Amino acid sequence: MILRFKPKDSVLSDNTYQLYQHRLITKRKQQGLSLQALAERSGVSKSIVYKIEQAQVQPSIQTASRIAVGLGCSLSEMFQEETKTVLFHPVDQQFVLDNGGHVKKKVSPSTDSMIIDIFHEQLKQGESINQNSDLAKFIVSLDDALHIKANDTEYVLKKGDCLYLESKVDHTITNKTDSPVHFSTTTHSKKRLND
Repeated sequence: MILRFKPKDSVLSDNTYQLYQHRLITKRKQQGLSLQALAERSGVSKSIVYKIEQAQVQPSIQTASRIAVGLGCSLSEMFQEETKTVLFHPVDQQFVLDNGGHVKKKVSPSTDSMIIDIFHEQLKQGESINQNSDLAKFIVSLDDALHIKANDTEYVLKKGDCLYLESKVDHTITNKTDSPVHFSTTTHSKKRLND
């Protein structure tokens, strides 16, 4: 799993990881959580949390999201630096994860009050991803023929179609076409709505 910015810039990429690590350590200590306690709350092993804090490994988007949920925040908050009433989030500063077959770009900016994250995703032809998010999500197809299987039912989303999934729903997103497909996902944490 590769974390990068576009255009590729190793300094910006390093700064992004440093920001995530800093927020992880700060939030964990502010909440008085041990590594073991955070591991239990997030479902991420203690050794992985430790290695992320020590910059020994770089988290996947799923691992980063699980840790954020374990800390009681959204993934956006793990990348925030300051709060403003209007935020401009230019494309060249958007956080991107690329594992080759699946590219996921976080397009939404970050604030203290953020309870949603918006992503633009691309799945290459013939690729499939299995997911089970700790957060509820909306998936909007930006191309035709996005196949999603959830609860033993297969949905074929055409351009503009939207599918909502509660948290903890096992689902598989598949590209059965002969070209890359694009889709948008919006995740939200309902438990924070009443905070």
